[in-house]
Amino acid sequence: MDAGKKILLDLLTGSLRFVVPVYQRRYSWGEAQCRQLWADIVTAGRHPERTHFTGSVVWMQEGGIGPDGVSRCLLIDGQQRLTSVTLLLIALAEYARARPENLRFSADMRIDRGYFVDKYATGEGRYKLTLSDDDREVLHSMCDHVVAPDRPNHANTGSRLEANLDLFRSLVAAIDDANVVWNGLQRLEVVSVTLDQDRDEPQLVFESMNSTGLDLETSDLVRNYMLMGCSMAEQKTLYEDYWLPMERVLGNLSFDAFLHDWMVVTLKKPVLKGRVMYAEFKRFAADSSLLRMERTRNLLANMLEYAKYYAAIKGVAAAGSGD
Repeated sequence: MDAGKKILLDLLTGSLRFVVPVYQRRYSWGEAQCRQLWADIVTAGRHPERTHFTGSVVWMQEGGIGPDGVSRCLLIDGQQRLTSVTLLLIALAEYARARPENLRFSADMRIDRGYFVDKYATGEGRYKLTLSDDDREVLHSMCDHVVAPDRPNHANTGSRLEANLDLFRSLVAAIDDANVVWNGLQRLEVVSVTLDQDRDEPQLVFESMNSTGLDLETSDLVRNYMLMGCSMAEQKTLYEDYWLPMERVLGNLSFDAFLHDWMVVTLKKPVLKGRVMYAEFKRFAADSSLLRMERTRNLLANMLEYAKYYAAIKGVAAAGSGD
């Protein structure tokens, strides 16, 4: 493990390309978190003698440097900050393109420095930040559109990404001097933690860094625990074959409530909820002589089968209570 202080914007330039693994929860920051980030940036921008520490970014390089010279990095922690800063950069680029007067930055400068894409790359390797699930295409479309405004923007207007981009657009338009925002962005500091895929255990690092202050559901921790130790290809297979179908089967039902009931039935004993339940799950999941991939597949298959019964029973109960 290697950790050091770094300017956040520097992580979005250079040869690094961040990919959010499928086991991570989706981009979830709301208006309150974005407004706090904005306030921190403006404060730093109005006081040039200051920097502002904004948490950690934990990542692990997958393989070596590709033939295109780009390092593919798995983003273990820091998705919310990097994504929100990217949205603000898009809003600033749009503002600079429409109102270039008296600005110490430009849209072309942001594009040329590679905050959004590598202009000389193609395919997924073109993008500096790749999210998971539907968010992937939404953010990619936003980045493509800001680089080439004549290209259609296929962003999903119902997404959290679009809502937060609109918020940043309104905040940038309302500030007395947009240069303050650019100054503040350049003063955001993070602790950049680089994991060694041969020596470090990403799951343990993730748990220790999120043990307080982050409202992760128990199901989030379980999903990360089961998928994080597998290769990217295995993660994708397990997620698409088992975890995603479970989410769809359960629909609006609480995944944590389902997980608790599944554990009670499986372990045949009472199980406390919350972090205690997660610790109990880990002990149970590790108690097997099977290889990790086979053990994980068997557990997920069992959970999916139970989820179908659980959803059917809950559906019947809900229908009965409405009579």
